[in-house]
Amino acid sequence: MNNQIIAPFLRKRWEYANKKVKALNETLFPQSSYIRIDQTLSNGVGTYVFDPMRQNGQQGTYGQLLNRNDLFLMYGIGLQLSYELTANPGAGVLASSLSDLVAKAKVLGSTDTIPVGVQSVFNGALTLQTGTTQTLAALETKIFDISHQAANSGSDSAAVVSIDSSIADEIFYTPEMIAFAGTKEQSFQLKFPCANTTVFQPDSSPKGVVGVSIFMLGFLVKNGALELENYKGDVNDFLAPE
Repeated sequence: MNNQIIAPFLRKRWEYANKKVKALNETLFPQSSYIRIDQTLSNGVGTYVFDPMRQNGQQGTYGQLLNRNDLFLMYGIGLQLSYELTANPGAGVLASSLSDLVAKAKVLGSTDTIPVGVQSVFNGALTLQTGTTQTLAALETKIFDISHQAANSGSDSAAVVSIDSSIADEIFYTPEMIAFAGTKEQSFQLKFPCANTTVFQPDSSPKGVVGVSIFMLGFLVKNGALELENYKGDVNDFLAPE
């Protein structure tokens, strides 16, 4: 979605979040930010856990995770495939479909054949567990499978490059804001069907590695986790912005 279209709606969400945060502590301030959690796909494995908390140790080259004392108010989430040449860490790409991934890998100079089994990522579900509560129940991953317009036509797959692909275009904007706190036990589980013989990594690995990333947009409140609960231990309400 074009940023000029969504920005006025996000402004209203920020104003609501700012009002709620200031009611907890006048010194707190919500700022636009993101969280990214990366996982490498393992052949034959169809279940993955994504932990957004930095102190729990799950981070890679690109991971932007949540510090223990901080609060993150999510309003949008994306699930994307990733590819990185092992000889060139830091220059990996994200893609919203198998065809998009193949094209972007070739632009990096890859000669890997990416297995078609990777497509099964988009036939599963994403759930969020907060303690013993399922905060986000079975969000189907098919909504993240987006094939983009090709830059030009022809049989050369190396020439098929997305021209309208961006993270912002591939975010699912949630009607509610979901609170993440560094003091909480929260994690996503991605589960999709695959056989124990399903291949996700190119035969030529370690030349290139295929993975999957969760990308969240929201408002970061530094030191906000300490204010998320009142003195009785009740959770303050950050859901359903006005």
